[in-house]
Amino acid sequence: MIVIAALPFVATNRALTAPAVLRSALNKHNIESKALDLNNEVFVRVNSSHNKEHLYRALLNNFISDEVVSEYSYLVKFCAKKILDQNPSLIALSLFCLSCRPFCHWLCAELRQHTDVPIVVGGPGIVNSLLWLDEMLSSNLINNYILGDGELSFVH
Repeated sequence: MIVIAALPFVATNRALTAPAVLRSALNKHNIESKALDLNNEVFVRVNSSHNKEHLYRALLNNFISDEVVSEYSYLVKFCAKKILDQNPSLIALSLFCLSCRPFCHWLCAELRQHTDVPIVVGGPGIVNSLLWLDEMLSSNLINNYILGDGELSFVH
């Protein structure tokens, strides 16, 4: 099963559409998948934290202060567990914006500690990020990336 996850952090509690669109395209071709909106789950947790402002800076600006390093790490582990609990055969991570890249890096490192399942990243958050993508590939944190439309790439 392909697990498609929208990654944090977009400061909204509205569902991000990419996982649902990808899941629909895969289902149309009889490919089993599951869509997870990890952005929303993290958004809810961040907004209920007493370290809310520090977490916003960590997630949006990659400024991880001492006050939130353990909470940030918890969010990464929480998201990894949500993904791995689905028993994926492939993990597809959707990054909506550039600020999602640091969290993605931490998440992929956490996932790699527990699985060798292929990880693919895509979405607007990787556009103009070839250096970062090459680093992620060479570190074996991801197996591939999609610069175009994922709903076409996964079914062909």
